[in-house]
Amino acid sequence: MRNVVSATLILLLFSFASQAGAQNRMGMEKYWIFLTDKGDISAIQPQEILTQRALDRRAKHGVAVDFRDYPVHPAYREALAGTGAELRHPSKWFNAVSVWMDDATKEQVAALPFVREIKLIPKVIVDYDAPDPISYKIGYDAGSTAAQLDMIGLDQLHQNGYNGRGVLIAVMDNGFDELDQNPHLEHLISNNQLVATYDFVNDEVDVFNQGNHGHWVLSILAGWYEDPFNSEGNFYGSAHGADFILCHTEEDAAETNREEDNWVAAMEFADSLGADILSTSLGYRDFDGGFDYGYAGLDGNTTIITRGADIAASRGIIVVNSAGNNGNGKLLAPADGDSVIAVGAVNSERIVAGFSSRGPAYDGRIKPDVCAMGTQTSFINKGGIFARGNGTSFSCPVISGFLACLLQAAPEKTNMELYDALIRSADRFDNPDEAYGYGIPSVKSAFKAVTGENIAGAVTTESLVENGLQVFPNPAGDQFSLVVDNESTAYPAVFQIVDTRGKIVLERELTVAPFYNVLHFDRATDYPNLSAGMYTVRLRAADDSPAGVLNLTARLSLFD
Repeated sequence: MRNVVSATLILLLFSFASQAGAQNRMGMEKYWIFLTDKGDISAIQPQEILTQRALDRRAKHGVAVDFRDYPVHPAYREALAGTGAELRHPSKWFNAVSVWMDDATKEQVAALPFVREIKLIPKVIVDYDAPDPISYKIGYDAGSTAAQLDMIGLDQLHQNGYNGRGVLIAVMDNGFDELDQNPHLEHLISNNQLVATYDFVNDEVDVFNQGNHGHWVLSILAGWYEDPFNSEGNFYGSAHGADFILCHTEEDAAETNREEDNWVAAMEFADSLGADILSTSLGYRDFDGGFDYGYAGLDGNTTIITRGADIAASRGIIVVNSAGNNGNGKLLAPADGDSVIAVGAVNSERIVAGFSSRGPAYDGRIKPDVCAMGTQTSFINKGGIFARGNGTSFSCPVISGFLACLLQAAPEKTNMELYDALIRSADRFDNPDEAYGYGIPSVKSAFKAVTGENIAGAVTTESLVENGLQVFPNPAGDQFSLVVDNESTAYPAVFQIVDTRGKIVLERELTVAPFYNVLHFDRATDYPNLSAGMYTVRLRAADDSPAGVLNLTARLSLFD
């Protein structure tokens, strides 16, 4: 796969090597095997099982590396395989292994001294959020992404340079078919914004060979297109500047059933790579054979997937999940998790959708947590064509992007601090209910809560449109910001301030990131010796930049 960083060493802790051919599963059932211990872990160093980014995230949240972070004991895995059980995924968090086995093998496994419990895994039927085919319109004007962004103020964050840059988001879904061929998602590959991918269904790295749903959902998060002839044709994903981990955890709706253990394995994989946010537009509740967790099972402590999601949150990860499309039929797991941000859906008039799952959780907690636009939401299909769809699948990535932009603005904040800012900014915080939760969040309030500052207004002057560069405020005193409207590729550049005699009085090397940038400068640290007067600001491409880019100028007036 092009430009995707390999995570081979860490991945080996979470996936088993392919067995020799698919086993005949006639008479087999799928089980979780919970183990008693992890053997001797004293010689395993934290950096062997977690990336530095993951360790840094733990340090920020004050979370120590503990028993749950260490892998399932290899000798136990080998012994389980020796019984003839077909091993699927180990779970370090639960100290368990998912396997396929028949009754005779189950008896052998139960006799092993390190086996604590064996639990049947029912075959899952997922409530799958798909676009309403009636509202799917080929060639739909993507400029209407303004509705889903404006509702919560994401347009303001984007226009102030906050688009998720530097934040790592893991997306778990049914695959991302032909994503590498979509011109409006191509920047993810060309800019190395894809950190890692893995297919936990088929045990391979390629996630681009099946699954439309994941492609659609990701486009709402990461899509980007600017129409050079008509701004109404622009498309802005909620966090188009972020980095991504893509995990295929669900089989296609037309094929076999999905299983929670794929999702748990993907969570553990993303955690070990240092993911900041987990975003999933799937939900679990009903099962083949008549088994159903039921409303009573949505208490935050019953389903494996919900327990795993809460463990992820305890590691400092922001976990965002669709509330579900059950309407009054209540939530789906893991939206019931006490540390999971469950997202409901509203239309462009801010009215809750009839299909949006209602709360509360079975134990009475407020659910959903917040709502965003999930009716007639603009997305991009795998052919690069703009369309609209309905479902909490589509409101979830809007909120995930909102949180990514907030985290970019305030990287020192913890996941729970961002959650608190999110719900306190919502329009029903003082009077939550089972349909809207705390309501629809607002950038203005949330940004103020996490940064202590007011979000600046949009920069839309003609000088920026014509020249691609603007300084504000101008005239400037102790601070000013440089606004750069860049293309979809990052460039190394040289920033200069030149006085009226043509002398360079300040020069700095920097990188202009993809898309809209706001670069901040402070007199105390950046230009302490510049006197009041008129200057020219230059942004020049560095020697190793492509020819013809970033050759921009603007005027700057300084006062004491």
